[in-house]
Amino acid sequence: MSQFFRQFYDFGPFALDASERVLVRAGEPVHLTPKEFDTLLALVRGAGRVMSKEELLKEIWPDTFVGEATLAQNVFTLRRALGEAEGGRPFIETVPRRGYRFAVKVTERCEEHVPAANAGRADAHAFAAARTDAAARVGDENPTLIRPQAAADVTHGDAAPADSDRAPAPASDASTTPRQTATDAGVGEPSDGRAQAAA
Repeated sequence: MSQFFRQFYDFGPFALDASERVLVRAGEPVHLTPKEFDTLLALVRGAGRVMSKEELLKEIWPDTFVGEATLAQNVFTLRRALGEAEGGRPFIETVPRRGYRFAVKVTERCEEHVPAANAGRADAHAFAAARTDAAARVGDENPTLIRPQAAADVTHGDAAPADSDRAPAPASDASTTPRQTATDAGVGEPSDGRAQAAA
């Protein structure tokens, strides 16, 4: 079963999902453009330290020349989206002539993620097992319920009767000899070959 780990950064009421690239507040996603998200992710990963504008520009736009004004605009938009942290201070602080710092505590965590297709198959197996267990319990509580195996043993009207329905065969007396049996049936005794020869 394929699986991977999703990386999260928690701060204040927010959870930043780095794997799915989404910022969530109280279960609701916060709209950010791709570069605004990249700016926030860079600041969150460097939480507690001052990140220079040059460092941020290289990390967010590694192959493109972008001026500091674009970075400043992203930071402004992020501050408006995040609001204020506890105590009324901003989540992102500006350090004059140096850069920016993410000023609140960040907790990093990872969660194991199972793709939806595999999760669906696992749920289907669990559901089938639950139905089987439920059917077994119903059969135990209701003795008139015919289970699949019992139904296979039920015969139709034109089928041969079961061994238990047949009339028992008469028991034979092991002490009865062939001569006694013939006499009882009214048949004469078998002739003796030597007597016929004497006649």
